[in-house]
Amino acid sequence: MAAVLACGEGAVLSHQSAALLWGIRRRARRLSTADGREESGPVDVTVPRTSGMRRREGIALHRSSTLTADQCTRRDGIPVTKPARTLADLRPVLSEPRFAAAL
Repeated sequence: MAAVLACGEGAVLSHQSAALLWGIRRRARRLSTADGREESGPVDVTVPRTSGMRRREGIALHRSSTLTADQCTRRDGIPVTKPARTLADLRPVLSEPRFAAAL
């Protein structure tokens, strides 16, 4: 939720992060830091293309001119892309076997 709020009006959780929230994908393997802590990587957030949002640490920012309000909802209070849009966002970034598993 913090990542979405940090990105401002119209921001929604998307891509891998939305897939995790919907249960479409499982959490990726965690990354180990130099001090032994584990991190899961950046949070995917999509904002309207017109947004002046700048990069933020820990957030993979996506800009979209095609994201519409009917493709978004809230889950557990978090603005997020609906499952169909989430799958459309994942299609170009996953291998065939991983996308088939997500379906």
